[in-house]
Amino acid sequence: MIISPTVHTVLAFLYTLDDDVFTAGTPETGRVSVKLVSGRTLIRRFYAQDTVQNLFAVVAEGVAQTDPTLALKTFDLVTLFPAKSLSTCLDSTLAEANLLEGRVVMRWLD
Repeated sequence: MIISPTVHTVLAFLYTLDDDVFTAGTPETGRVSVKLVSGRTLIRRFYAQDTVQNLFAVVAEGVAQTDPTLALKTFDLVTLFPAKSLSTCLDSTLAEANLLEGRVVMRWLD
């Protein structure tokens, strides 16, 4: 997946608000946990109508913040079980992709 640095920076800013903005049980929100290649886990709360592409943008920004040399590497996000690449459903909402309160794994493509 390739997202321009400007686009993913803006999108990531929109979706990395302090979790205190959301309270547990806020309607139509849920957390998504992403296991990064580095072994670190990134957890963010999203609205149900946010898209899978928004999730990719947040992960790209998280990776770029921890190691700027990795900012332009391409990656995929994969569900755990059943294993499914999320790059095939970028326009789906997180609710449609059943990702709210779920876990995904990051994989390098190159």
